[in-house]
Amino acid sequence: MLIYSGITDVGLKREVNEDSYLMEKDIFIISDGMGGHDRGEIASKIIIDTMKEEINIFNDNGSTALLVEKEENHEEKLKQQITYLLNSSVIKSKKNIEKYIKNKNIYSKMGATIAGIYFDQILNKKLTTFHLGDSRVYMIRKEKIEQLTIDHSMYEDMRRSNRYREEDLKNVNRNVITKAIGNFKLNDVEVNFYD
Repeated sequence: MLIYSGITDVGLKREVNEDSYLMEKDIFIISDGMGGHDRGEIASKIIIDTMKEEINIFNDNGSTALLVEKEENHEEKLKQQITYLLNSSVIKSKKNIEKYIKNKNIYSKMGATIAGIYFDQILNKKLTTFHLGDSRVYMIRKEKIEQLTIDHSMYEDMRRSNRYREEDLKNVNRNVITKAIGNFKLNDVEVNFYD
């Protein structure tokens, strides 16, 4: 049995809380509106509402998962389905943001980051993490905190390239993200599976 709760905070720099979240039996998502962009709180809500709808449709369609379970390599195929589900939800979220922008005659960028976990019934409640941007997933186990996701940010891209010294990275703005969902380039969500 899972016990969960959620809370967000406006933080120290903004006047409006741009966070939205979803907590249901098998899916937990946080979406953070992009600071410096227009209507981040609306973008994050659109993303959460869209992903909830898409994931509920997938979960209600248990026959697909049951068919996969009877096939060879059913676990790998189900992981592919979950990855497809998450990416198609991101695509639909992007389209819904673009539709909102068009209907409201908005001419600026609008978007949000996401991070979440998904427990699939067929995979024996194995943990799937997913994210875009600098929203994070952490695991707390046996009094130890472990960060499971790595930010999609300019700082992390530079750090992981191994072409920069630590002193060079000190001056890099850690808030410049390289992936998100909005009315700009479409990115695949990063998905990882854990036992």
